[in-house]
Amino acid sequence: MIFDLKVLDPAMGSGHFLVEATDFLAKALIKALGASPKEVGEDEIRWARREIVERCIFGVDLNSLAVELAKLALWLRTMAKGKPLNFLDHHLKVGNSLIGAKLDKIQSLPLQKDSLEFFDTSNLTQDLAKAVKSYFIIQKEPAENVENIKNKAKTLNYINEMWLDKWKRIGNLWTSIHFGFECKPYCKICKLILEDKLPTYFKKKFLDPALEITDKKQFFHWELEFPEVFYDEFGRIRENPGFDAVVGNPPYDVISEKEQQKEVKEDKNFFSSLSFYKPAIGSKLNFYRLFATLSLELLKKNGRHGFIVPLALLADKQAKPLRKFLLTKTHIEKIEAFPQKDDPFNRVFFEAKLSTCVYIVEKSTPTLFFIRVHPGKDILKGIIPLEIYPDQIEEFDSDNLSIPCYPGMTTKDFHLALKLIKVCKGNVLKNLAPSQQGEVNLTSHAEFLSYNPNGQIVLRGAHIDRYQFNEEPKQGTPVYLNIEKFLQAHSKNTKAYDYQYTRIGYQRGAAIDNWRRIIATIIEKGNFCSDTVNYIVNPKQLNLFAILAFLNSSLWEWRFRLTSTNNHVNAYEINGMPMPCISFVTPENERKRLLKEFKKMYYNFLKEGN
Repeated sequence: MIFDLKVLDPAMGSGHFLVEATDFLAKALIKALGASPKEVGEDEIRWARREIVERCIFGVDLNSLAVELAKLALWLRTMAKGKPLNFLDHHLKVGNSLIGAKLDKIQSLPLQKDSLEFFDTSNLTQDLAKAVKSYFIIQKEPAENVENIKNKAKTLNYINEMWLDKWKRIGNLWTSIHFGFECKPYCKICKLILEDKLPTYFKKKFLDPALEITDKKQFFHWELEFPEVFYDEFGRIRENPGFDAVVGNPPYDVISEKEQQKEVKEDKNFFSSLSFYKPAIGSKLNFYRLFATLSLELLKKNGRHGFIVPLALLADKQAKPLRKFLLTKTHIEKIEAFPQKDDPFNRVFFEAKLSTCVYIVEKSTPTLFFIRVHPGKDILKGIIPLEIYPDQIEEFDSDNLSIPCYPGMTTKDFHLALKLIKVCKGNVLKNLAPSQQGEVNLTSHAEFLSYNPNGQIVLRGAHIDRYQFNEEPKQGTPVYLNIEKFLQAHSKNTKAYDYQYTRIGYQRGAAIDNWRRIIATIIEKGNFCSDTVNYIVNPKQLNLFAILAFLNSSLWEWRFRLTSTNNHVNAYEINGMPMPCISFVTPENERKRLLKEFKKMYYNFLKEGN
């Protein structure tokens, strides 16, 4: 039944996705009733939207103004002549979607490995049962006049005051302990809250400080804010709890002191303490990964989840844990990729220079999925999708689990890449000649650097060209290194002393639309590389010049582009390049004969052109 569906946007902003979801379900409702959305009148469409918006649409946002704008957007979409504005307060709420308590955790003091003290939560089932029954009353109450809307508001207030607020206070207390608040008599305080016997002294010492943290962080306890989604009318966990669909466009910000302009250590610790956030945790924590894992946690079995997120999800190393989770624990149905980011009129977000993708997953067993890569911002029907099984991604890139996303790529190309892996027997460059970033960091080593030419020039990416070295690069300002001080600050077993060897250097940054992404040459010993250069030194077995030939080859250029999602040429990407297993046991005379034969074939090719 369509009225039973529950659709959530956990970072709803001003409600664009929820408005579209309302329209989509309203049309489906009309079809289910035997009519056509194109044939019915506007009054019927608005009736369907009004029914859907109060029963099926849920949203949360940290910004209270955004929540009000979302309500306004939905009101404008559902307005009907002679009818009051729909009641939305029970389903559109202010809060921090990412931070809150789980009801199966609150019975004991958090952050304790072996807590033996618990408080009685048996009344929780009764309170949830009463709350859920009353939520059903809100849904069933018509929205025909202002009095109906007032009754819904009164019922919601009654639900909170009678059955949920006390549990929310406990949830706030539990969560605030993760943010520096100490409450050793936690279980005792919780018992007193439930008995409504909390002395004023305890309230001032424990609840009031916890409330300050709560107001600052805007804790959001999903099972208490939307109990009807997770519990039945008897207060028992539903057989299949959760939302039917979770959609949206979450924030993409990095969670760091620099990005957020505030202390974020406690936030990171909180996320790390909850097991369902584990796939989101990486070197740089990003909001979109947290929202993705949260959405899958809130989703019911066989429910569907779709977000628009950075293209980095498909191949960046930092997103690997989430990528692995999606590939192994969900059924990725399809991915629509939009690599274009340089043309503001043809990229998804005009204001943001960012490659993006839309993914749709089902919370079920992994199987075949499809990916289409579009040249611009529009989903083009003529693009033939790649057909990929999750285990093929493991075969394709066992180290990083990259999902190919290169424009124009076909399933045939993907199978060719798989064949390349098989031919190389799974061997990659890292096994013979791992890459690393240049030894001179232009930021952290600033004390050893100068713009005055009183030291040795530090090589930058602009110095590197394909098979050649640019003595006077056209880009960037020359930077000079005080070698003596730099070496004194580093031990001899560090990469600071790799300047003593001949190396391969390649540009660490090359635009996605550049004529060449992998640009490498030989760097003679005695030179120092900045962090805009990646390099390879002292390879095992293979000759340095042989590796250079692989790096600058069209084959590796093609393979690299299949999974590159940004302007960086990362060391981990080059490390993962397929490397043939070369045997050196062939006798020298035989090698010479084969070389002579190869040269003859090559010159015949040049002469005959085939």
